[in-house]
Amino acid sequence: MQPGFCRNCGEPLPTDGPFCGNCGTYNRLESPQEQTIISSLTPVRPNEGQTIYSSSTVAAPQYQPVPTAYPITPPSLSESRPPQPERPTSRRTALITLATITLMAAGGGIGWRLLSQQSPTGDHAGGTSTPPAGTATGATTNSPGSTPTTTGSPSANTETTPTTTDTTPTPTTVPGTVYIYRGHSGSVGSVAWSPGGALLASGSGDHRVHIWNFKTHQRLFTYTGHTQDVQTVAWNLGGQYVASGGNDFTVQVWDALTGTLRMTGHHSDIVWSVCWSHDGYYVASASKDKTVRVWEVSTGNNVYTYTGHTDAVYSVAWASNGRIASASWDGTVQVWDGLTGTDPFIYKGHTDQVTAVDWAPDNSKLVSGSADRTVRIWNRQNTLEVYSGHAGMITSVAWSPDNTRIASSSTDQLVKLWDANSNRNMYTYAAHARQAWTTAWSPDSALIASGYQDGSVRLWHPV
Repeated sequence: MQPGFCRNCGEPLPTDGPFCGNCGTYNRLESPQEQTIISSLTPVRPNEGQTIYSSSTVAAPQYQPVPTAYPITPPSLSESRPPQPERPTSRRTALITLATITLMAAGGGIGWRLLSQQSPTGDHAGGTSTPPAGTATGATTNSPGSTPTTTGSPSANTETTPTTTDTTPTPTTVPGTVYIYRGHSGSVGSVAWSPGGALLASGSGDHRVHIWNFKTHQRLFTYTGHTQDVQTVAWNLGGQYVASGGNDFTVQVWDALTGTLRMTGHHSDIVWSVCWSHDGYYVASASKDKTVRVWEVSTGNNVYTYTGHTDAVYSVAWASNGRIASASWDGTVQVWDGLTGTDPFIYKGHTDQVTAVDWAPDNSKLVSGSADRTVRIWNRQNTLEVYSGHAGMITSVAWSPDNTRIASSSTDQLVKLWDANSNRNMYTYAAHARQAWTTAWSPDSALIASGYQDGSVRLWHPV
């Protein structure tokens, strides 16, 4: 990791981690591609407004995938995942953080200010973000018109934040809200981190996709190419392009720097999910028209259509070994070759519509969520674990990049963390009295972004 400067106090950061030894702020360093985007779009003057681009106002140059560290030939299932980076071990940072936690336990407000990200002052033309709000309670049963019917009724949150008892002097973060991004005027149906973790995309019922700068907590850019609700967003592995889909029946691929439209694909009904192949040449889209379509981004051609489901397909995920997993309202999860549809395998076990699916980082397992209120882990043979605890339909599932935890969001207004190797509920996040529609891990597994019915995006520390 290259040394940098703390965005809160300006002091140099230690080379062994993103925690500032002076003030305790968590700083995430962006990738080279994201540095290019940030340096181009961040205003020179603090209150200078951003230009809002539209795909209809610029020409579409040739699409070229950005080179990435991932091989074009997908690794086999037997390949092991690269070692994960160690947590920072700076002695000074550890002591500062330990003192902060002590102050918080004593009821002081100083500790929270040290560990949370403070909001910039003033309003910005590109959108606003706010510091953390307290945990709210309540329930709602309203859902966007394009979403499936909720099974069951939400229940009031009775979970409490776990108390930190570890006294080992190592850097620690306290579970809870870090930042709230506000700028959408409709329900946020999808969030996605850029590969380097410095940028965040959010798609909403206001027909827009916002790109947020996690370094400055400002909205960098707004994409306005969709004419109806945006249901899904996904970054390519190079961090330059975003794919999105929505109620206008289209799949769109566009440049995250300029909003230049690269490709448009068409379904015959709502597009609920998109994902990229790991070589960056293809996008898969799942639709209410019961199909999954695979698009070649450079030409816009629909190179394959999967028709194995008998009802709407709500979620799709593409593994690095070339296999696609799709979740459907027909109650099944199906896995098949992403470009040929061959060797399909059908998972049955959920008792209601399946609404979410994701791969484990090593591609050896799948996680799925359903309107039956359960989250399930699958291998090639059978169900390994069943996670029960939500009181509403599961709206998203996400496997942490470090392969240790699973996050699930639900219409019961909760986001839950589960141990990936058992059915133990590790933590319940209940920051808002609105339905949670989506959740996504940061690439370093240090933060989770969640999108809500009220149009907010909340960033928070998992355990």
